[in-house]
Amino acid sequence: MLPVLNNSEAYLLDKVLQDTYGIPESILMENAANSIFQLIKNFDFESVLLLCGTGNNGGDGLVLARLLLSLGKKVKVLYFGDTSKSSYLNKLNYNVLSNISSDSFIDYKSTIEGIYKYDVIIDSIYGIGFKGSLGKDTLALFNLIKSSNSLKIAIDVPSGINDLKDLGFRFDQTFTMFGFKDILLNVDYKGLIGKVEVLNLNIPKEILLKSSQKYVLEDSDIKNFISKRNPNTSKFDYGSILMLCGSEAMPGAAYLASKSAISSGAGLVYTLGFDNSHFAPEIIKLLYDNSLDEFLNKYQEILKRVNVILIGPGLGKDSEIFKQVPQLIEKYKDKYFVIDGDAIQYFENFDGDKRTVFTPHQYEYKRLANQEDIRIKDLALKLNSIILLKGNITQITDGTTTYFNTSGNAGMATAGSGDVLAGIISSFIAQGKTPLEASAFGSFIHGRCADSFVAKYSETTLTASSLIDELKFVI
Repeated sequence: MLPVLNNSEAYLLDKVLQDTYGIPESILMENAANSIFQLIKNFDFESVLLLCGTGNNGGDGLVLARLLLSLGKKVKVLYFGDTSKSSYLNKLNYNVLSNISSDSFIDYKSTIEGIYKYDVIIDSIYGIGFKGSLGKDTLALFNLIKSSNSLKIAIDVPSGINDLKDLGFRFDQTFTMFGFKDILLNVDYKGLIGKVEVLNLNIPKEILLKSSQKYVLEDSDIKNFISKRNPNTSKFDYGSILMLCGSEAMPGAAYLASKSAISSGAGLVYTLGFDNSHFAPEIIKLLYDNSLDEFLNKYQEILKRVNVILIGPGLGKDSEIFKQVPQLIEKYKDKYFVIDGDAIQYFENFDGDKRTVFTPHQYEYKRLANQEDIRIKDLALKLNSIILLKGNITQITDGTTTYFNTSGNAGMATAGSGDVLAGIISSFIAQGKTPLEASAFGSFIHGRCADSFVAKYSETTLTASSLIDELKFVI
């Protein structure tokens, strides 16, 4: 798990590391440069250009230049600004590099003339504190770099990120410190930043995780999340789910949700059954004759055993069940609820008691918010529920703790993908995970299933059923 930091949190963490733990700023800078050095030293390159500013971000670049010189690389540095205005550590490392190799520094004209000869170009001009716009000459330089064949790397965050986005610039890699900077999770910049690598600078993870209440999950987290099963257990120890899903017109949604739930570890899965509906043999079909009251009365003994109820996938917009969702949540206070698809509506004066999960996409989110312009964190607090907002980067929050999911790919833009996700989340809740954990890990694993499939085949051929098939390789 990695923290997600805004500017204030990043500055505060830097201060805490120095003041509380006694780690000198110079060591942090050296560790930052050395961490990048260790990752790129085996790349196939000979020449490198570093663009360094006057702050500590530029200082990272100056230290990195020195380390690359020690490897025998052809290193050139274009320094932006006046050293009389540079930070203390920046000036210190500028002087060190000047003493070791003064001819490593070149001017703007020489940089422009030789811009296409570098194998690697590294941006360390500005850090997270930069405000304003890049100057005309800097933009002209980046415009030339854009058309070069060099490997393009940004340190911490790309300099002048809005200007570079407008320029259509694209980095191959961004190395960022301590955790994801929140701007790197903005979908508007996803095409700009390239692959993001988070460097911990040799700081213990438990210290870093205290710096924020926003997180990105990693593959290593899955192993700790999926509990090893006790051999002295039965299906009744892994939860029971009732799925109020599907209809005669859309039976496939119930099939996908139920199949994904049982495939991700749920003990028992019950779902609505219609004359034309077919399910995996592990799924228990409960006949439904379009009367929810009669259905609940008929299967009340089963309802007593169920600990999670999923409502929504495939029911159709005119389903009578939707009108009763708030009443169902209020009536069955011992159950957890996952609300998906058309079941997501505006719930006036609703209190989900932290046992309700909503899984909207952008349009459904507006409906849930009653068309108000409200942040997901604030809406989760207002509804006292967990909200999973689907998107290029999915957000999951209970209003206090937030997860950002970066797994997945464009192949997931296919019918039934959301039904599979709803089933996985329901399964994890049924197995005893908190609704927030189940939603965050469910989203991450759902995306990793897509990544696993695409690594072998393609985004174009990915289907919702393929996602379920990949579960056995991911968890």
